[in-house]
Amino acid sequence: MQKKGEGVRGRRKRFFYFQLYIAACLLFVIVQLFLGTKIMLVMMAFVSLILAGSILFYFGLYDIVALFAFGLLSKYSVLPFLIKSVMGERIDVGLLAVDKTFTVILVGSFLTLAALFAAKTVHIKKKLLDFPLSDKQLQVFGYLTYGLGFGLTMLHVLFKPTSIAGEVVGGFGGFGGFIGLLYLGVICITAHLAKTDSKRIINKSLVLMLAGALLLSFLDDAKLYFTLSLLAYIATLFLFGRKVTLRYVAGGLLMAVFYAGAVVPTIQVLRMDSFKAASLGQRADMVVDFVKHHVFESSDATSLQALLFHYDYYPNLHTPIIDRLEMVQDLDLVLDGVNSSNKIGWQPIPMALLQITPHFLAPNKIPYADVDIIGYRIGYMPTLMVRRRTMGLFGVSYAMFMWPGWMFISFALMFIFFLLIRKLVHYSAMGNIFGIYVLVRYGINFTEVGVENLIVNMLRGIPMDVITIFIILAMARAIVHKNPQRMSVRTPAERQISRP
Repeated sequence: MQKKGEGVRGRRKRFFYFQLYIAACLLFVIVQLFLGTKIMLVMMAFVSLILAGSILFYFGLYDIVALFAFGLLSKYSVLPFLIKSVMGERIDVGLLAVDKTFTVILVGSFLTLAALFAAKTVHIKKKLLDFPLSDKQLQVFGYLTYGLGFGLTMLHVLFKPTSIAGEVVGGFGGFGGFIGLLYLGVICITAHLAKTDSKRIINKSLVLMLAGALLLSFLDDAKLYFTLSLLAYIATLFLFGRKVTLRYVAGGLLMAVFYAGAVVPTIQVLRMDSFKAASLGQRADMVVDFVKHHVFESSDATSLQALLFHYDYYPNLHTPIIDRLEMVQDLDLVLDGVNSSNKIGWQPIPMALLQITPHFLAPNKIPYADVDIIGYRIGYMPTLMVRRRTMGLFGVSYAMFMWPGWMFISFALMFIFFLLIRKLVHYSAMGNIFGIYVLVRYGINFTEVGVENLIVNMLRGIPMDVITIFIILAMARAIVHKNPQRMSVRTPAERQISRP
């Protein structure tokens, strides 16, 4: 598909990248055949990889809806198969239902493409979040969204319901719906910097914003806030035309080392009750011990419940980062455990509708998610408890009705979601703050959530985001209109000219 203004050069460049991708896939085939993987599995994996890559080749590297589809398939094929090949392991090692798993991945790849093409054929006249902002509006809007996002997220951290030994204890989770404002603020201020300063890649405001997100992550024992804030910052720099230089690469590597070597293990250990009662020196030892035993050594999953939390799919590598890079074992566990007697049927849909109902109308909400019910039904948890284990759209759809239902439900939900994203924002993420926000806010989330949470996002999360953005935008425009001189923004060149 040719995009407006792309030209022959752009199409050739895209085709060149696709050729490189095919070459990498062929190398994957050679490696896996050399390792002794069955030819049928290798061919199924190869076709899945080609289908995933063809999405970006056909629609373009910056097409937002295509990036959602590619991200989903990357978690099921591109990333896990690449990691396994680099580690010198067969792609079927560690799986319990090999044939089912690879069949679902292959057919799911076709379903994803079909849903994407179907959503693209629907004519949408007007986008909800497709309007320009001046530099002044962008700056004020960024500070307002981050400020409100930080305050509301702090309230979420302090008052949200907590889970102790699988039981939910008190709390109010309503503030959690505004977490996205954190990322939108980072995006706006990064975009403002990229537009008004051609040299710097970071300023004091962004340092404080990222530090605030890191503080929230430590307070809540959650990697999400800092991870997505950092991703929002990096993606915005790139998508607002900042060229990649050696200095940027070096800075990115330092960030990656800091994130993987310090942030991730610290947050993982913070979740342990023993850490909270330890001295400062003991806490440092616990972090080092965590890195040693959970990153560089294999996991020991000796029970069915442990399989939900340890990745035997990578017998020579166990790290919390892998939890965000693949969905194969999550899917495999469901496919191995679900049969005609323990399907969950339509349960995720009424559970989603109940979840979006205000608490005063539904005071006795069920705290469990569809993935908790699945884990209990297939025997991976001895009792029904709140674990919210990642199982993904394909896994939960299969647990509802197995094969026929899986195909219909997966296709229908992907089609509706892709259509909704098309209605929200302009198709290209390049220079598009709202497009970048939608990718950051819902990109990783879309690749991991099950049926219940995906429906909740479409019926409550996204509409709430749109309404909140319109309200804050009106505030920002009022502030700029009221104080045009005070809020004026000058480029570095203009500041240089004004000096005596």
